[in-house]
Amino acid sequence: MRLPSHLVKNRFGVFYFRITIWSVDRRKERRWSLRTKHPSIAKYLALQLNAALFDNSGRLKLSVPHTGNANDGDWEDEIEKMIENNWMHLVTMLEKPNGEKITLNIDQSDPNDVAAAKQMAEVFLNARNQPIEEILPASDIGDLMQTSKLTKPVPATHPLSDIIDRFQKRWKGELVKKTLYEYEKMQRRFEAFIYERKGIPQFPIRLISREDLADYIDHLKGAGLSLQTIQKKHLAALSGLFELAMTSGAYPKGDNPASNHQIFTQRDKKKARIKSGWLPFNADDLKNIFPPEKLLSAEKPCDFWLPLLGLFTGGRIQELCQLKCDDIKSINGIWAVDINADGDNSVKTAASIRTIPLHPVLIEIGFVTYLEDVRPYNTTIFPYMTADKFGSYAKTPSRRFGEYLERLGFQEPRKVFHSFRSTANNRLKQNGVEEESRCLLPRTEN
Repeated sequence: MRLPSHLVKNRFGVFYFRITIWSVDRRKERRWSLRTKHPSIAKYLALQLNAALFDNSGRLKLSVPHTGNANDGDWEDEIEKMIENNWMHLVTMLEKPNGEKITLNIDQSDPNDVAAAKQMAEVFLNARNQPIEEILPASDIGDLMQTSKLTKPVPATHPLSDIIDRFQKRWKGELVKKTLYEYEKMQRRFEAFIYERKGIPQFPIRLISREDLADYIDHLKGAGLSLQTIQKKHLAALSGLFELAMTSGAYPKGDNPASNHQIFTQRDKKKARIKSGWLPFNADDLKNIFPPEKLLSAEKPCDFWLPLLGLFTGGRIQELCQLKCDDIKSINGIWAVDINADGDNSVKTAASIRTIPLHPVLIEIGFVTYLEDVRPYNTTIFPYMTADKFGSYAKTPSRRFGEYLERLGFQEPRKVFHSFRSTANNRLKQNGVEEESRCLLPRTEN
């Protein structure tokens, strides 16, 4: 089967679903991460998306806007939802003819699971007043019950799902939107694991033990997640959940079952830091990234200015993308970049708020003049960019820079835009800038 869309794999080995469309007379390419490095899983998901998106003639079913970019996010969000749904379980309730209710927890990525659930649903729909035992033999019912994970719902005091909902409400506006979103995804994944393990919907959080968490760690390892990801992301999200449960009385105070799991040794930690840490760009890398002819052929202002700002300020890409023209100011005759959390700006930590002198090279090649050109738009320094649902402007520029590095032939996955931070710190160190002063600028530990 020839697909009008196809799979691509980035430098990190992760598969992406890519489509190319035409808007007016302009060609657009969009990519969405399938969040897997497994070829078979990626192909399966791509086929599902392809069937949902395109008709038999290969035309996109979704309504794609033909003027401007204002509504591009609408159909892109629909694709994001479809991808997200492929990784979720479907939980539904069926009622037997005698009034008994049965809950189905269906893993949609498992064809056998889906087929069994459909068969059981058809039995219920066609049974009318006929006992189910007269339609299917007892052995078949047992097989379906086992395959589809059918269980009787039981009431729960402080169910896990309610605490996850409370966590979202409690930390809304306090945590960064994207962090809160990712925490919920990880907590819901744990909820699905607990449901499968216990066979009871709305399982009380107070009955979840440290042993359950230990088994979940092994489950995540078996799914191919790195120890670093399990420790820093999944266990962090669950630790916060249980802390809230303890303070609200839903879980006994004392030991947090998601904390203090010895999942790797000091040697493992060292290897993980070496493997996962971003590498600085060396002199040859910088020559490859910044030749004048490539800079002058940049398609968008962010393609030209962001790498230069990253190199000369050591700023994170989100910090730089959200800058307003007024955030670049003259202080006692010295031009500087003010990284702040004013208005809709956001920073990673309180220590990220800082003022960085603007390098003379940036002034010399016209950055201040560029700011005067875009100032009338009264927005960010890249006025054509819009924030995503998390309020971040960095998603598209980050992707564009990654594609630029791939076109240049970069193969090392640990060299990304964030590498400019350690590059800036190394250059400052080589030029004799003391550590205390360096920590005020790139702050490479963050």
